[in-house]
Amino acid sequence: MDHQPKELRQAATQAFHESLDLLQETLKQNEIPQPSESISKNKPHPPEPQNNLSFDLATFEQAVADIEKFLEQKQSENAGE
Repeated sequence: MDHQPKELRQAATQAFHESLDLLQETLKQNEIPQPSESISKNKPHPPEPQNNLSFDLATFEQAVADIEKFLEQKQSENAGE
């Protein structure tokens, strides 16, 4: 029995999950904390500028490439069924 397609799916799944984890970590690092409800009721304040967000473009591109690769593999698997 040929286990190569199963191993490829597992590797793609693992790469996909790793990319999602990395993306999630990157997004968490760039979150702006929201003021608590009690503070915002007592004293209005202007929204904070969001130009301080920075993304590692190479990491983001790699995550997108991994997702696209995963989706292409899924499509080719479904086409073979």
